[in-house]
Amino acid sequence: MPHPTVLVTGASGLVGRHIAGALAASGANVVAVARHAPASDTPAAAGTSLSRPPKWLAADLLDSDRHAELLARADADILLLGAWVTAHGDFWSSPLNVDWQQATTDLVRAAAAAGVRRIVGIGTCVEYGATAPAHLREDMAINAPHTAYGRAKNATHQALARIASAAGLSFAWARLFHVSGAGEPSAKLLSHIVAERLHRRQPLIREPDRHLDLIDSRDAGAALAMLTLGNAEGAVNIASGRACRVGDLDRLAASVLARRYRDDTSEVSGEERVTLPEQHPPFSGLIADVSRMTGEIGYTPRHEPADTIRAIATAMADA
Repeated sequence: MPHPTVLVTGASGLVGRHIAGALAASGANVVAVARHAPASDTPAAAGTSLSRPPKWLAADLLDSDRHAELLARADADILLLGAWVTAHGDFWSSPLNVDWQQATTDLVRAAAAAGVRRIVGIGTCVEYGATAPAHLREDMAINAPHTAYGRAKNATHQALARIASAAGLSFAWARLFHVSGAGEPSAKLLSHIVAERLHRRQPLIREPDRHLDLIDSRDAGAALAMLTLGNAEGAVNIASGRACRVGDLDRLAASVLARRYRDDTSEVSGEERVTLPEQHPPFSGLIADVSRMTGEIGYTPRHEPADTIRAIATAMADA
């Protein structure tokens, strides 16, 4: 059977570059799309050392009039929808969420007309709502999302499911939990902790008892690549399935990074304390049931939080 061609939008992002790289490593023909296609020698150009590296295309996906042209150039069998508004902090309430909801729906309609046979969208854990008392299963009723981002993702999922059903397309929707990894915005929680520890400062964490289901961006990309090339349909959680306490992540970072400097960081002057950027909203309790990901998709995360901390620290040192 010939290798499928996969059109990956948002392919230069934190998770997108790992999706593109994992798909290329599997032998798929990857057409990677970003607003500005990266040069072949940049870290964003995932898979450039592979025998079948991704082909990069530049496109403004918010311009729906250009979707048919993009799809004709890609000639793809599968469409992976990774592009969305991602500006850290702003995306929760950004009016661009509605624009991306419309553009994504338009792109899938155009893909159905162009002969794409499978659609894989990327949603979010906050489609489930703000909090939950137990591990979240994909078949649970969706609570009312409480952010513009969550509402737009949930509405997009419903719209794409209807389009795919009417067109006879295979359709899967990945609900992505808290992703962290090298190259993420410096204001994100784990990168903030790592940066402060590397500078021999102790971050002041607002919500040390908040829990996150943390998944390394490399694992998220690999799991999404397997979902894309598989046959699973419907919603699938992409997560670690484990609760990480924020205060424990700080202690872990201090331990992992201790070898990088000699000074004791257990006592730091008040003048050196840096306030952690406000995190909105607090998602304590959003922990995934990952039975579908590990069983049906066949992927088990390989990276522990300590591995993610090391990767972030290395990227910062190399910057």
